[in-house]
Amino acid sequence: MSKRILSIDYLRGISILGMIYIHTNYYNLISDILEFVVVSFIMLIGITGAIVYKPRFSKNKNIISNLLKKGLYIIFIYFIYTLFYQIFSQKENLNTNTIINILSLKLTSDMLILILIGILLIILPLFLKYINNVSSALIFSIFSFILAWILYLFTQSINFNNTISFLLFGNKNSISFPIFQWIMPMVLGYTIGLKYHSKNFKKIVLMISFFITGVSFIINKILNFPIDLRLNKYPPTIYYISYGIFFTTLLLIFFEYLEKNHIQIINNLKKRKDIFRILIIVISILLFIFGILLTPDFVKKYISQDNIINNTTIQKIYLLHYILIIFTPITIIISIFNKLFLKFIKYMTLLCSSILINFGRYSLFVYVFHWITILIFRKIYFPHFILFPSIFLIAYLATLIKPLAKLI
Repeated sequence: MSKRILSIDYLRGISILGMIYIHTNYYNLISDILEFVVVSFIMLIGITGAIVYKPRFSKNKNIISNLLKKGLYIIFIYFIYTLFYQIFSQKENLNTNTIINILSLKLTSDMLILILIGILLIILPLFLKYINNVSSALIFSIFSFILAWILYLFTQSINFNNTISFLLFGNKNSISFPIFQWIMPMVLGYTIGLKYHSKNFKKIVLMISFFITGVSFIINKILNFPIDLRLNKYPPTIYYISYGIFFTTLLLIFFEYLEKNHIQIINNLKKRKDIFRILIIVISILLFIFGILLTPDFVKKYISQDNIINNTTIQKIYLLHYILIIFTPITIIISIFNKLFLKFIKYMTLLCSSILINFGRYSLFVYVFHWITILIFRKIYFPHFILFPSIFLIAYLATLIKPLAKLI
């Protein structure tokens, strides 16, 4: 395709940003909400496959070899990173036994999802060749998910855990990305790709996934199963998958709307700029007052139920405190002056678009790069409360170096 679909780049960019946030922030409400990003990333493999590769598959025989090479390359990157991770972070010795344990997945690393992505890219040509309509794709995805859970429960009941079962069905005692369970969101993404230009189909997917998420939430509640999304992730339950599909489809519809109507949105913003300016000024004043009040004592008294707040939380409170009292007055000043406000909106829009597009286009590079950066920062005891903004900024600057970003 000569022209990229911006809505897909935006969604992929959001997925990577969400992963960076989750990996740099210990569990909180925002990271729990962002759990959909893993499903989004896997779904996008299927969406891209149907839109980009499917129309050219019968004519271009290089697609199979290209996907095979890319899949193997991604798996190779995982094993290289894991070797360095085990030696430098986990203090394993560099010997034959360590290498065998890494290859057999007895020793793993944070980037285990790369194995899943690599394998899905390798088997993608099978879907391109044999799945040509929505009904067959849906039947296959549902069948594979049910079969995966039956085999998972069976292997766990007889305590059968080896490399093959770990790869295919997962392991309840460790982080895993089993292929059979994760084929479902990829194939559902593939069905959306087949019907990409149908607005009604995406709306149907949105409503069904919302319904399934709600029903599975209620069932989990009644049966006292965990409702925390993180506890439904390894391996993924239908609750986790449907939640991810719902938010992925919702964002895809939203970004498509932005892509098609951005000129109209900008014009409407210009017409109503005075209302937006007043709204931003009022919100900025309220945030400025909140920033002044925001101290550890204030949090302990009015926000937190705990009397004791750890040092990391105190550091985050003070960081937010200084950000609010420094930047909100700047926002107020910009909003007062008409020309400054319009330029501010214009350049902020361009910056946000650039970040999402770069993170979307070089998503695998950003994913690998952010884990390498986290590993380095952990070794030098980098302050945790500024970990996310630091890695986010460094990763974005790295994507601007095109020869580097195109390595993956």
